[in-house]
Amino acid sequence: MENQTEKEADKPESAGSPETSGDCCEAGLERVREWSRRTEDYVKREPAKAVGAAVGLGLFLAIFPVFSVLGGLARVLVSLLRPLLLVLGAVKLYEEYEKRQGGGPGSAPEGGPEESQGDGGQSPSDTP
Repeated sequence: MENQTEKEADKPESAGSPETSGDCCEAGLERVREWSRRTEDYVKREPAKAVGAAVGLGLFLAIFPVFSVLGGLARVLVSLLRPLLLVLGAVKLYEEYEKRQGGGPGSAPEGGPEESQGDGGQSPSDTP
């Protein structure tokens, strides 16, 4: 009991949430230990069911190539990374070019809509 009291005294005031990554890792490690202990207890109580579950999980992983699918997906994503970066770079280069040219897709002429008509901004229907 004294060890727990000393640990609690060393913790910051907000002991409800882990403050450092060390505290977080310790909490995760404790969960893994608890899960491992529960698994050991189950295997000791129900050895036939535990062996059946292990065989079933092994068959599932052998029949359904989960790791092969994930590995193939990772290979495809990595192989598409270079072309994707090339396209993104080209898009950024085009945006920079358009910005330096003073225009862009959908931009108005330099004089604005009023000066582009040539008659002081009046439409033909406004003149008598």
